[in-house]
Amino acid sequence: MFEKIMKNEMFAAGHELLTQLVDSGYESYFVGGCVRDLLLGKEAKDVDIATNAPMDVLEKMFRCFDIGASKDFGIVVVPHNGFNFEIAQFRTDGEYSDGRRPDEVQVTQSFVEDVKRRDFTINALGLDVEGNIVDYVNGQEALDAGVLTTVGNPFDRFNEDYLRMLRAVRFCVRFDFVLDEDVALAIQENAHKINNVSVERVKDELFKMASADGDKFADAIEHLDAVGLLEHVLPEVKALQNVHETERWHPEAYVFGEGRVYDHVLCAVRQNVEENPLDNFAVLCHDFGKAVTHEWDEERQAHRFLGHDAVGEELVGKMANRLKMSNDEKALLKFTTRHHMSVLRIGEMKKSKQAKLVNHEFWMPLKNVVFCDASCNLNEFSPVDWLTPMMAAEKVGQEVAEFVDKQHNSVEVVNGKVIMEMLDLKPSKLVGQIKSEVTTRFLDADEFQCVRKLVKDVFQELSE
Repeated sequence: MFEKIMKNEMFAAGHELLTQLVDSGYESYFVGGCVRDLLLGKEAKDVDIATNAPMDVLEKMFRCFDIGASKDFGIVVVPHNGFNFEIAQFRTDGEYSDGRRPDEVQVTQSFVEDVKRRDFTINALGLDVEGNIVDYVNGQEALDAGVLTTVGNPFDRFNEDYLRMLRAVRFCVRFDFVLDEDVALAIQENAHKINNVSVERVKDELFKMASADGDKFADAIEHLDAVGLLEHVLPEVKALQNVHETERWHPEAYVFGEGRVYDHVLCAVRQNVEENPLDNFAVLCHDFGKAVTHEWDEERQAHRFLGHDAVGEELVGKMANRLKMSNDEKALLKFTTRHHMSVLRIGEMKKSKQAKLVNHEFWMPLKNVVFCDASCNLNEFSPVDWLTPMMAAEKVGQEVAEFVDKQHNSVEVVNGKVIMEMLDLKPSKLVGQIKSEVTTRFLDADEFQCVRKLVKDVFQELSE
C-alpha cells in the first residue's frame, strides 16, 4: 500500500505533510474517501488528513488558510506542492437538531471516537504514514463485499443528516455496491425527511449522480425509487409510472419494464454516453409532459400524448425553479424538452427554421436527447435514416452561418438601421416586419439572394 501511495503525486505530496505531523509526535492518518478510492483502485479527487495536533500547532507548522467557518470545526486547508489538503482535528459531533450539521463539535484525542461520527464504514478508514490500514468499523470488509453499511445504527446516522440518504444511493451506484438491508429500511422509513434538506444540497447530490454516463444515472433513478426517495426529490419522474406507452411505438418499455413512460425514459437515459449532468437531465426530462397529457385513442388503440412537449417545458421549468437551477441550466432543459418532437420533422422544415434550430446554442444537447429517445426503440431505429436529415439540416445551418458571417460588415445585413437608411423610414413596426420577412425569405430560398433587393421587394408588398 505504501508503494501505491508514493506513486500517486497527490498522495505523495500529502505524505510529506503526514510525515511532518507524525515526526512531531502527533497521531495522524489519511482518512475518508481518499483511502476508500485508493483501496478500490480509483482516482481520488482530494486527499484529507485527520490528526490530534492542536490548532495552534497546525497553524505554526503549516501555511494554513481556512474556508469560512471551517476553522471553528477544527479544519484547516494547507496548500502544498500544487495541491490543497484538508487537515482536520479528531473530533466528535454534538446533537444534530436541524438534520443537517452538528450543533457543536468537540476536539478529541482519539481516532476511534473520530471514526464513530462518520457516515458509512467505507468512508471511515484510516491509512497511516507507513501505509497500514486502520479500520475500527469493518469498513474494509464492506468494501470487499460490495455492501454499503453505516457506522453504527443507520437510523441514527440518517437522522443526524438526512442528505446521507441521497449519498447512500450515490455511493451504491458509483461503486456498484448494494445497500445493507438495515440501511435500506432506514432510508425507506425516513425518506420523507429529505424534504427538510435545502434544495441546493439535494440538487448538488442529484447532479453528482448525473455526472456519470446514462447507464449509471438510470441506475441511480431506480435506486432512488426503490428506497422511496424519488417521489420526494423528482416527483415529475415518479409521475411517469402512472401512464403507459403504446407497445408498437415503444417496445423497449415492455421488454425492459412494465410498459410505462417511466420505463421508456429510463431506456432512453441509458442510451446517453455523455458524462454530463445536464445531458442526462435533458434526456430524463424530455417526456415529463406525458404524465399530464395522456389520452387513450380508442380508434387507433393507442396511448396518445398530444402537446406533451409544450406541457413538459412548463413542468421542467417548475422543476428547475424548485431545485434552484441556474438560468442557463433551466433554459437548456426547457429548450430540449420543448423541441425534442419537432426535430423528428426537421427534414420537412423550411430552411429558416432548420437554420434557427441547428444554430441554437443548445442544439447539441437537443440532438443528443433526440438520439437517445429514438435509438432505444428496438424495432424501428435506423442510424442512417436518423442521421441523414440531421446532417442535411446542419449543412443548411452552416451555410447560413458562414454567409451571415461573411456579410457581417456589409450593407446587405438585414438589420433595422440598414432598412431605415435604404427606405428612408423611421423606427416603426413596419421595419420589424420587413426584417422578419426578408430573413425568412432569404433563408428559405434555394440560393442566397441579394438582401438589398429582398428588402425593396418586401417593402413594396407590405406597402400595397
